[in-house]
Amino acid sequence: MSQLQAAMTHGHPTALAAAELTAYATRLLVDGLNLVDVPAALLARCKERRTVYLAD
Repeated sequence: MSQLQAAMTHGHPTALAAAELTAYATRLLVDGLNLVDVPAALLARCKERRTVYLAD
C-alpha cells in the first residue's frame, strides 16, 4: 500500500522503495523491535527486496 501511495505522487522507483522502508520501519517499531536494531533490519529488507517488482 505504501508503494501505491508513493507512486501516485512521485512515481520514481527510489520513492517507492523509501515509502516501503518507512512503512516497514514503523511496523518493526510497533511490533517491539529495538530502535538500534532498525538500521540492520532495513538493510536486510533492501537486500531481500531489491529484485522484487510488484505489478499490482
